[in-house]
Amino acid sequence: MERYTPGVQDKTPDDAWVVGPVNIGKRKSLYEGELIVIAFHNKDTSTRKKTLFGELDGFAGYPGVYYHMRHLDEFSGKPYFYAGQAHDLKKRGADGRVNDKNIAIFIKMKKIDMDENWKQHLEYLMIEHLKQLEADGHILVENTRDENPSNCQPHVKRKIESFFDDMEKKLTEIDVWCKEFAKAQNINWTSEKPVLIGKRSKGIHIENAQLFINQNGSSYVRIMKGSHVRYDRGGIDNSDFKEKESMIAKGILEESSIQGALSYRFTRDCLISSKTRASAICLGKNTFNEDDWVI
Repeated sequence: MERYTPGVQDKTPDDAWVVGPVNIGKRKSLYEGELIVIAFHNKDTSTRKKTLFGELDGFAGYPGVYYHMRHLDEFSGKPYFYAGQAHDLKKRGADGRVNDKNIAIFIKMKKIDMDENWKQHLEYLMIEHLKQLEADGHILVENTRDENPSNCQPHVKRKIESFFDDMEKKLTEIDVWCKEFAKAQNINWTSEKPVLIGKRSKGIHIENAQLFINQNGSSYVRIMKGSHVRYDRGGIDNSDFKEKESMIAKGILEESSIQGALSYRFTRDCLISSKTRASAICLGKNTFNEDDWVI
């Protein structure tokens, strides 16, 4: 049975389901906040998605933190979660990042704007929590880099952590961390058929990678655990190189070798956010070219 909050569903297009706003944090205090969960029944209505969040009273234009969730049922059936922060939740709700998402969750303060310390420390806690959920086998994490905790005073951190604990309690009550959430709300997942790709050359051995291309043109590449990728930097730009360094620092990539050549080996299955970035991280090339992959 769908659970609606009175007054919200009347302003929502028919292809979405909404929970909230839900109060979180210490009630009637300066640090009381609220969250809203928007689940899109139809992934093809990108125009409505872009305007939906801006139409919800009380959230547009506020700084805060957010989760995005998307589901690729050709993988393990687990949802992919991403945690982030935004100076303006309206812009984050209306930009292209929600086009291929199934669920968006936005969190803000009620009485004051969420400052940089709050956003930074909440984002850090959110990513750490997602990593634990991934380790427990419930979800997969789409963030490819860690965030540092805030350098704020200990008493401020305690307030933020108390706020976060209540936030996660409310989201757990809604069951957003499991794939059963989607089934319960009859969300119609759009299938994204994968193309198998791979590569064998000196220091590179990739098999059964999966390339997904959405209807809106965005792409994802899943590289399987045990794949060996290029050891040196190659010709990639700074942002992709920093991404690869982050994966090395997190232990997603580890130094290895194959057939006498140095390589980096994936220690777990990894979803890379575009085919261009996959070519950079795996092959050391700035562009995706089908001829570079065995397709």
